[in-house]
Amino acid sequence: MHVPSLKTTLGLNAAFSTLSGIAALVLAVALDEPLGLAPWLMAAIGAALVLYGVELAIGTRTSERHAVIGRFAVMADTAWVVAATLVLVFAPDALDGAGRVVLLIATLIVAELAIAQYLGLRRIATRAVA
Repeated sequence: MHVPSLKTTLGLNAAFSTLSGIAALVLAVALDEPLGLAPWLMAAIGAALVLYGVELAIGTRTSERHAVIGRFAVMADTAWVVAATLVLVFAPDALDGAGRVVLLIATLIVAELAIAQYLGLRRIATRAVA
């Protein structure tokens, strides 16, 4: 199984997070009805995603920070997956049907990124030991 480098995975995460955040900010009012999420909350999530994406992008510019940013990203992405799963399992009515689907798809992507980043960190650790 080919695992992309940590830098590549962090770059993908930065792009996904930033683009998702921009979409959430721009479409916060329009997505209120189909997703069932208040516009102010959608905008807040969007702003947080943009800031997170920018932090990841900046962090990948210097190779000595890859491991630090990688650990941060794994923890943050894992927190997203846990929180989203709790919402989907214990408060599914907090979102409309389309909102649940969007959250599930985003969470699956974030979980995949977290796993790839974790494997990238392991690859770095293995090289450091060898």
